[in-house]
Amino acid sequence: MKQTHPISNKNGIHKAELRNNIILYSVDRLKRFGFIHVNEKNIFEDEVYKTFFFRILLEKLGDDQELDALIKKMILEIES
Repeated sequence: MKQTHPISNKNGIHKAELRNNIILYSVDRLKRFGFIHVNEKNIFEDEVYKTFFFRILLEKLGDDQELDALIKKMILEIES
């Protein structure tokens, strides 16, 4: 069974781990969409991957204040 990457901080996981989980979750989703070459690095660099990653992040806004702050930082990273 494939491991999921939780992107909720209800268990109080460290921010770096939470950030990594968000990235891994997003890479997994993009791969399921057919983007087989996406990875943890190029999801921030490739324009197509960044567009989909941005949308995935927006879907997760509103779940938790701490998570929202982290997602907003990641959005700024994508946009820069």
